[in-house]
Amino acid sequence: GKSIPLGARIIAVVEAFDAMTRPRPHREALEPEAAIEELRRCAGTQFDSQVVAVFTQLYESVFRNLESPPAPQP
Repeated sequence: GKSIPLGARIIAVVEAFDAMTRPRPHREALEPEAAIEELRRCAGTQFDSQVVAVFTQLYESVFRNLESPPAPQP
């Protein structure tokens, strides 16, 4: 809840996303979109729902663009 410092709530979401999107000895890495869906599913219970909402907005507007090269200029 709100008794957990905001920084810790942010780190929890970022760390979970990182853990889900990297391969582990016992499982393959999830695609980022699948990890986002898992964060959304757990928002409000395991993760702060506002932090998840902001993280997913940032991912969709910033990080996804970094994965795609810019279109060539005419």
